[in-house]
Amino acid sequence: MKFIGYIYVAAMVGLFVLIGVFSGGDDDRASKAQTVASAGTISDHSIGCLAKSDYDEFVTAARNKDHAQGQALLDSLRCFHIGGSRYSLVERSWFLVQIRVYGDSGSLKLWTSMESIPR
Repeated sequence: MKFIGYIYVAAMVGLFVLIGVFSGGDDDRASKAQTVASAGTISDHSIGCLAKSDYDEFVTAARNKDHAQGQALLDSLRCFHIGGSRYSLVERSWFLVQIRVYGDSGSLKLWTSMESIPR
């Protein structure tokens, strides 16, 4: 399935390049289109975690209304509130994505839901 995801991303990047070429745009516009395809701003109220298992644990805690466990994951710096942050896509899986989240002093790779990133 990972291979199909790469084919999809490659097809989308190719489409953006073709749009730039056929619209009379220069290479600069085509490269900007490629960047837009894999970067943006994360939806509000999103959570990102260092490991897939941490994200799963956070979702389970939320589903069970176990606020103490959710807060423990945030306090231990295994999960973070990331809504409104800038990101770039690193990897896709079935329901999760790994993204690089950018802050004032650097970046961090985190796992979050597909719904957290705009399409």
